[in-house]
Amino acid sequence: MRHTPNVGMPGRHLLTFELSEEGDELSIYGDPPGLRLLAERLAGLAARAESGADGIDQLSTSVWGGNELSLEPQGSETRLIYQVRVVAQPGRRQK
Repeated sequence: MRHTPNVGMPGRHLLTFELSEEGDELSIYGDPPGLRLLAERLAGLAARAESGADGIDQLSTSVWGGNELSLEPQGSETRLIYQVRVVAQPGRRQK
């Protein structure tokens, strides 16, 4: 039996990125704590980019050395993504 660490355990969250079988559609599944984690990471990168810095943040499953993404696929006919890299580029200053 496979252990499912994100189901029913306090302090854990659900966050997955999954590709359609065709690879042309991305679905993000998350419970409130998982979506807050994603929002905080994106907000941090946006703040860096607004200040003129670039930045990279990675979200990974435990098999890829992280703990941000869940290992259990939530969609049907999807492929789980084990690591997501978000790259922030400095914002353009408007004149």
